[in-house]
Amino acid sequence: MSSRVYVGTSGWVYSDWKGAFYPQDLPQKKWLEYYSQHFKTVEVNSTFYHQMKPATFENWAKSVPEEFTFALKGSRFITHIKRLKPDRISVESFIESSKCLGDKLGPVLWQLPPRFKADEKRLEALLVQSSTRPRPSRDEVGKFKVKSGKSAMLAFEFRDPSWFDGSIYQVLRKYNAALVIAESGGHWPCEEVITADFTYIRFHGEGGSYATSYTADELKIWAKKIKKWQKAGIDVYAYFNNDVGGFAVDNAKMLIDLIR
Repeated sequence: MSSRVYVGTSGWVYSDWKGAFYPQDLPQKKWLEYYSQHFKTVEVNSTFYHQMKPATFENWAKSVPEEFTFALKGSRFITHIKRLKPDRISVESFIESSKCLGDKLGPVLWQLPPRFKADEKRLEALLVQSSTRPRPSRDEVGKFKVKSGKSAMLAFEFRDPSWFDGSIYQVLRKYNAALVIAESGGHWPCEEVITADFTYIRFHGEGGSYATSYTADELKIWAKKIKKWQKAGIDVYAYFNNDVGGFAVDNAKMLIDLIR
């Protein structure tokens, strides 16, 4: 089975993208539809701050092509406030509401706070609460099946070095959850370890500033890695978070061209 590569940006609603990416006369309510004509995936950051209404997810799903995929950033209540010790209802509520995206739901990103030390038990508890499945058979790879009750794919972005450990990777592999590869020019800890049948890359810009652009030479290196993972049957989700000045859009387009 050939793997898939999804490249997009972290969010699509930025005022400084008007004119730089969006036409000046295009109303904001049409931005997602326009965005989906250029990219086949987007990472949603607003879900980190508050739970979206089911109708919002449904409207998003209706406004994009059939093959479009949304990656959702998990609730900060679960990761930053409860530090992976939420009540089961909170986790189930987030996961269930996300299913309103139907087949357009891609990975759920859990970004942990800095200085939150590795806790294997809390990590596995969240994976269990999220109803994640063991590694799937090849005919299931990368798929989200709402009707069968399969869970969404989960990806974890750790920001404390203590998480980058073999025992943590073993837990992630057990539940087919991905270790996020966070490219930030060394600002955040990062290891390129594959723990699932997909990988998740976030490009934060130099120093994690979100305000620098990647060069063609830098992205050529990543294109080579992505092609290698793709050849190995690994699905790849890659998002540019350097939104300032529309750098994310330009870099995402460049990476797509380099992968082709």
